[in-house]
Amino acid sequence: MDGPGFWDELWRTDPDGVEVPDQILAAELAHLAPGTLLDLGCGRGTNALALAARGWSVLGVDVSPQAVALARREAARRRLDAVFEVGELPGWTSARRFDLIISTFALPEGVAGNATLRQAAALVKPGGELIVAEWDISMQETWGWSDLDLFSVERIVNHLPGLAIQTAEVRDLTDLYQEGDPRAKQLTTNSAYAAVVRAARPSQKDGRTRQTDTC
Repeated sequence: MDGPGFWDELWRTDPDGVEVPDQILAAELAHLAPGTLLDLGCGRGTNALALAARGWSVLGVDVSPQAVALARREAARRRLDAVFEVGELPGWTSARRFDLIISTFALPEGVAGNATLRQAAALVKPGGELIVAEWDISMQETWGWSDLDLFSVERIVNHLPGLAIQTAEVRDLTDLYQEGDPRAKQLTTNSAYAAVVRAARPSQKDGRTRQTDTC
């Protein structure tokens, strides 16, 4: 399993090469009213900070101290309501519960990923939501990765106890990396399939999830 030292080195030497450009969250969250947010595997905080700029109160967690330092520096520079902590997944936890939890291409491999999903589900407050995106198992042959590094929709869903599944689908992400990004040439294809799951914990009062902002 890749530990903090591995990720620290990547975030120190090539931060742009670690991060996956978002093609999912912007659309998923466009009409969701701000609240409390937990970003598991937040990296240098790009997604978390974008949401903090929209009014979310953000907590980001990442295994890499270097990534967390970058996130904290940017949050301070922009004076955003965002706190970042070093924490290894699974294992890190919080007494808080959150309106929204996101984890995008950040779950640890193997059974640790399953445990992290269960842990994330437990931290969703009544009426709150969880969004998970991971590289789909179908990319194994294309990329030559171990199946431990990849997820299926079914695998994600099976480790979200107590949550109602709203969306569970495989999405085709095209033009992953823009022209000029060296990763566009390093990969055998500049597109990939992602397993995307959105789930919610019904509120204790009436079974509904949080209201969205339709303005």
